Amino acid sequence: MTTELRHLTGARQALTLILPVRLPAPPAWEQGPLPFELGSRRADTATRQTYFTPSAARVLYGTPERPCRWHRFENRTHGPLHLHGIELLRTATARHPGAALAVLHLLVEGPALLETLRAIGHRHAAGPDPLDGPLAPETLLAGVAVPETSEAPFAIARPYTIAFLTPQAAHTPALRRGDRLPATADQWLWSLASRSTAADFPLAPELMPSQMEHAVRISADWSALVLRHGAAFLGHRPDGGDGDFYDFGAVHHRTIYLDALLLGTVQRDHIDELTEALSGVFDGPKLGARVTALETQIAAFRSTYWRQHLTAHGPANELLLAYQAQYRLPDRFTEILAEAADYARLVQTQDNQQIAGALGVLTILGLPLGTALSILQVLDDHAPTHLLLALTTAALATALAFTTRYGRLVLSSLRNRVGGEGLTEPPEPPPRNGILEPPGRDRPGRGRTAMATETAGQRQAAQGPVASAPVRTQDVRPMRADARRNYERLLAEARTAFTAHGTDTSLEDIARRAGVGIGTLYRHFPNRTALMGAVFQGEVDALLAYARELADAPQPCAALVAWLRAIITHASTYRGLSRALMTASSDENSGMARCCVPMREAGDALLTRAQQAGAVRPDVSIGDLMQLTNGIALAVEESPDDPQLADRLLTLTLSGLKGDKR
Repeated sequence: MTTELRHLTGARQALTLILPVRLPAPPAWEQGPLPFELGSRRADTATRQTYFTPSAARVLYGTPERPCRWHRFENRTHGPLHLHGIELLRTATARHPGAALAVLHLLVEGPALLETLRAIGHRHAAGPDPLDGPLAPETLLAGVAVPETSEAPFAIARPYTIAFLTPQAAHTPALRRGDRLPATADQWLWSLASRSTAADFPLAPELMPSQMEHAVRISADWSALVLRHGAAFLGHRPDGGDGDFYDFGAVHHRTIYLDALLLGTVQRDHIDELTEALSGVFDGPKLGARVTALETQIAAFRSTYWRQHLTAHGPANELLLAYQAQYRLPDRFTEILAEAADYARLVQTQDNQQIAGALGVLTILGLPLGTALSILQVLDDHAPTHLLLALTTAALATALAFTTRYGRLVLSSLRNRVGGEGLTEPPEPPPRNGILEPPGRDRPGRGRTAMATETAGQRQAAQGPVASAPVRTQDVRPMRADARRNYERLLAEARTAFTAHGTDTSLEDIARRAGVGIGTLYRHFPNRTALMGAVFQGEVDALLAYARELADAPQPCAALVAWLRAIITHASTYRGLSRALMTASSDENSGMARCCVPMREAGDALLTRAQQAGAVRPDVSIGDLMQLTNGIALAVEESPDDPQLADRLLTLTLSGLKGDKR
């Protein structure tokens, strides 16, 4: 008997498919999940509710008053597949009230389990999709639900697959040998979960341990692996047939373990919707109303769906955590909470400004009028002419009050509220799905912000070297204490991440380690180069101070070369910085340009001094020299095993600077 996974027939072979559908109305099916029987035991709604916490059970099974799950038995065969039953789970969201999940329970006959999985995953050279003909979802669900296309919200490219395989005695690659599980068992498990063979996806051997970190060892007899597009359960001892322990495994993987993965799918769909809602929070007026609705949506999700503990029994919890880890659901929800809190503070600040403005108007309008009327009352003067004179005087005093600094501030705060609750120029929202939009793409308020940034850079270039304070690219006003703390934490985490992983490290990871949302990061640093510029500012200060020390060195050429060598050393601190500096040298509008301007000025002073001493050719420009230095730094970065490379290349550079002295 063959032991190649593609061609073997397991003792038990089952396949469960999860696919998104649209459910217009509750179906006329039996309520509850599809029941499975094992001897005198029946895994139905009542039994499965006792396994989970009450809150998780309500999400998975609903209540008699508000059902959310239905089932129907089927008996259809198509090729090697036999359909046993169908389930529908309503997963309504705020934007998509008809969202639901369909679950197909299938048995696989013959040596076709892996090939069926490959065909469902549309792997190269796989057979035709088995979900056609009598097993086509649109046929099975006709008149009840509509399968979502791959372009629909929450839809996945292919159905989520859950494979179950128990081995026979001859299937030694999957069998436990004493206390040791062979590596081939994990390879089989990964193939079933990923719906692929080594030819479809040649996974590097050194990556296999990391892929198996989240494998769930349910017991010595079987294991499970959860990936992004599929899961698998594999036995590790020969299946003895009816009456064997695997009878329980066959039922458990179709019931409580399936339910854990269904809950993870529901959580993923809701977090996707919350992420989309966050990305559009600045679209249109009435920011306060949108933020309030968003907070309500987050609170409802948190109280209803967000669970990481389902039951006192371990495997279901571990399966849910493994699914959440595949989609980074805990990290994404933490970021959502942080961004929503930032937006709520922004709305609160705007409301406070509006209240202060309204109180200011009442003060400016009421004080002169009240004073005039009080004087008339004290004098017991009821003459109409005097009343008219008092009102005119109060109006003039009010007009004069609006011309003062306080009055102008009041009018300004009220003007900023005209047209809705948003700012006249709202802060640039965080990029959608964590991806920066192209630089040329217009967004509200972008032009004036960019112009202000460029003007600040030009002013600093005219005034000399920049100060050691952190570089702010958008907001030149003093920061609040909490904003300053967030800014400093972001810089500290960025320095650590850039040092360890290079400048292309994930900005979401930096924000998460700093304990803030990605929106907070983008409000301080509109793009990656702005963050790099702020991080590199400390290196710039050190290089500028070193240039001042070398300004009076007795050998101008040696001083210039020493300074260039220091640039290479500092640029090597963060992998990827050299390339960014080269780009900044040719792009005056980049986030790194504000660091490069004082660097070029300091270098130009050293170069001019060396040229005046006749030690450097007069046709050498500081721009070319800086590009050459950054190129050497980049070469050093790409050759970490050659510590002498920088000195050799600088020696060649020095020969070129001196020229031919004939």
